[in-house]
Order: sequence, then C-alpha cells, then structure tokens
Amino acid sequence: MAQQASVTGDGINISSENIAIERITLTNLLSRLFPSRIIILISEGSVLKVVGYHCHVLVGVAPEALQGVTLQQLVTYMHPDDWKLFRLLWQKATRRVRCKAGLDPDQYRFDAHLRIQHRTKHYVPVRVEWFTACDLTGYVDTFILIEELTRFSTFLGVRLDAYDVADPLYRQPVCYEIALGTHGLSTREIEVLQLIKQGFSTKQIASQLAISQNTVRNHRSNLLAKTNSHNVVELINQTSQ
Repeated sequence: MAQQASVTGDGINISSENIAIERITLTNLLSRLFPSRIIILISEGSVLKVVGYHCHVLVGVAPEALQGVTLQQLVTYMHPDDWKLFRLLWQKATRRVRCKAGLDPDQYRFDAHLRIQHRTKHYVPVRVEWFTACDLTGYVDTFILIEELTRFSTFLGVRLDAYDVADPLYRQPVCYEIALGTHGLSTREIEVLQLIKQGFSTKQIASQLAISQNTVRNHRSNLLAKTNSHNVVELINQTSQ
C-alpha cells in the first residue's frame, strides 16, 4: 500500500495518521475477503478496529462496542476451561517455535480451535486465526479472524497450530491438541469419533481414513473404554458434554 511520507534532514518521517489509515484499510480488506468472519485489529494491547456483521450474530455485540477494549477483556468471551488449556498450548508452541527458528512476528500464522460465548449465552466452537505484522514505525499489529464452526465440525478439544508463512512449502512445525474432558483421546481416535458422530459406518470410516475395518473397530473399542461408554449413543453423549 502507498505510504505518504515527508523527507527531512533527518531522513523520512511517516505520518502516524497515514499508518492508522493503512491499518484500517487492511482490516476492511480482510473483512471483504472473509465476509463470514469477525476481523479484529489489535495494536499495543487494545482493540483498534472490529469489522464483520457476524460480530452481533455470534456474540451479540456490535463491532463498535468492542473498539478500545483490552485483549484481556476479549478473553472473557472464551470458555474458561478452554482459556486454561489454550494458555498451556500457547506456551508449548512458542517454546518450540523459538527453539526451531526464533519467534519472528511476521514468520508464523497461528490457528486455534476453542469455544466462545454465543449471544444466547451458550458456548459454541470457533476457529481463531491470527498473524502479526510490523508497520513502518516498528509497532507490531495483530490481526485476528474468528469463524464459527458449528455448521462444519464437532468440537472435541482445544487445538493450536502454527504455520511458517516464510517457508515456500508453508510447513506446519507446531500442532498441539488437548481432547475435551479427561478422556485422553488420540488424534486418530478423535478423527474416528468425528466420523461416528456424522453417522459413518465402520466401512465408510475405514475408506475415509485409509485404514482397515479391524483398525476402526479397535478405535471404537478404545473410544468406548476411555469414555466409560457402553454403546455409541453413550459415547456421543459423553463426548458432547
């Protein structure tokens, strides 16, 4: 984007007003690219801009009402259990990223699955993506995109992924997940459970995951045992609480 600046004896002076306009323009552009998501711009620890008509639909608050609130205030919309788990995953993820390459704010995009409070006061699963970018003055801005997942997937636990956007292959060096409750389900068991909840048969699950039907049956048995369920109906009820 074009940046207006003036040249003085000390070098280039960039207008803070123009930088603010650039931030808002990028936020509005993101809202047009992703119309079903809430777009939040955070600068220096507080919300600078919120756009997206889904904001009122999802959390029952107009975008304008969130402008100026702190990041800590935004966290109050998150399910308390998910916030605790998310903090654990975030600590693990940032430690690993730093060990691998050093945490460059412009180098990673993060993606989390968790629950936030719906306008109906129930908690609904959402996907939260965020990335950071430095402006020309050196300040780090954070852009957050929130999308409701109710229609597309069943929430089974808090998940955090990190993607290396500087890598030509867009590799995913970090993927952490904590299953809902204390069931301790593995990633594969969660995949099987998701398909069971969608009504897939053993044969269909085997085909979908490219595994044998015997392996699917073993996963079903493990799911029942770990959730103390006697049948599939109980299994679904146990993991939907």
